[in-house]
Amino acid sequence: MIPINRHRLWQLVADAGLIAAAWYLAFRLRFDPKVPVPYERLFERTILIVLAIKLVVFVLFGFYNRWWRYVSTRDMWGAARGVTVACIVADLTAYLLHPVRGFPLPRSVAIMDWLLLLAFVAGARMLARTVFERPPARGLMARGKEVIVVGAGDAAQLIVKEMLRSPSFGYTPIGLVDDDPKKRNLRLHGVRVFGTTDELRRILREQRPDEVLIAIPSASGEVRQGIVNVAREEGVPVKTLPGLHELFAGDSNLAAQIRPVQVEDVLGREPVEVDLGSIATYVRNETVLVTGAGGSTGAELCRQLARTGCRRLRFLEQAEAP
Repeated sequence: MIPINRHRLWQLVADAGLIAAAWYLAFRLRFDPKVPVPYERLFERTILIVLAIKLVVFVLFGFYNRWWRYVSTRDMWGAARGVTVACIVADLTAYLLHPVRGFPLPRSVAIMDWLLLLAFVAGARMLARTVFERPPARGLMARGKEVIVVGAGDAAQLIVKEMLRSPSFGYTPIGLVDDDPKKRNLRLHGVRVFGTTDELRRILREQRPDEVLIAIPSASGEVRQGIVNVAREEGVPVKTLPGLHELFAGDSNLAAQIRPVQVEDVLGREPVEVDLGSIATYVRNETVLVTGAGGSTGAELCRQLARTGCRRLRFLEQAEAP
């Protein structure tokens, strides 16, 4: 026996009502306007059997191990298979039992019952998800910081949905930007794609958001740097979702991973960790010449070497005023 979470019993009761309704309507539609007495007797003698068989099949297919508010396309296909198997088993049982002699179960009733139950089960789950995910009335008004989200892919749709559903994050997505021109004016959870990343400067000037959020985990460092440059020139702070390697290792809650852009983000790779201990043994008590010492990389290298205990540190730079 597959256990059912007691908090999911209401789902089983709801499905029982849908099964009974589909079975009843299949007879009514087949014999409209009035069901003949023999077939009315057939309905009455099979309804409990059909209910029991279909609910057992639904339990075996794991219908009540899923949250309706998180139902996915894969779940819907699983529900369709469960409904189909349940209908076949119930219809064959009702046909073979032959409860009303001389009046077998019509094939048209079986087909309509399958179609109706499939529509009822899928519709009920999608309706439940819609109701649960609908933002509260106050969510229709701007709250917190107004954000332009750069990206309109999977990560962007997840973060936009979370922003709309959770006012506590303090963000309101007012628009999206994506590098795909075909997405222009499309809507993601009701939020419009204003244009492409090439038009980011114009969009920022027109919309004047409080922040820009880069929601493209796979973006290269060059792409991120371009977005950061445009946003900073327009005086808009920039935040980002981390790169793919950080997402796989970090919190599954995307909204919790929003942070200011760091140097590592524009590198497009994980930062290299320097083993200062090994380097110190190599250069200790030695004279070290650093070329290009006036640049940012050379200056940082000099600072690191100064801590290793080298005997003498010499700088070389071709610029006139390093």
